Amino acid sequence: MDMGIQFDKTVTLINGVDKDVFRHMNKDYAKTLVEEVFRIRLKDKVLLHVNPGPRKGTHTFIKAVAMLRRIYGNNFTLLIVGRPGFQTYREYVGGIVRSSKLEESKKILGHVENKRLPILYNMADVVLVPSYSEGSPLVIPEALACATPVVATNVGGNPEYLALTGLSNLLVKLNKYDSSLDLAITISRALNTIKY
Repeated sequence: MDMGIQFDKTVTLINGVDKDVFRHMNKDYAKTLVEEVFRIRLKDKVLLHVNPGPRKGTHTFIKAVAMLRRIYGNNFTLLIVGRPGFQTYREYVGGIVRSSKLEESKKILGHVENKRLPILYNMADVVLVPSYSEGSPLVIPEALACATPVVATNVGGNPEYLALTGLSNLLVKLNKYDSSLDLAITISRALNTIKY
């Protein structure tokens, strides 16, 4: 059915964020704030994962971090904001954490108020969105507005967000079996090439 729409003259508008709220701040200052507010101790490198769960690829992220230990040792914090899904999934993820000996590196903050998200994005060295399916997640533009690089799988709106900021090299091709190795390589690339 022809509705008279000229598709070659249409554009897609992706989600935006309030840049008065989500804005860059000094990383060391943000880390100090996070340590004080959440009463945790952060190590040198901080990897942030928001809205965990099976569809969000939390288990893939943790497997990738286990591989990164060979490069960075225990000098990193794996920070998870939100509750990682149903109990069976939490147990599955907990098993990966234990078998990978990541207990001391992992911190789960649970639910965090939206007003505290900007300091979390700012203190992170990399924000991870290893999803298996996505729409246009706000996590990506929020983190990018805080000048924090994002490593994401190439699903949903993720490629478009990263292409707009020139970070397409931080996209990970989703592998239906296991993307953890590609994710680890891309996280390492982000940690080694992004300067603040």
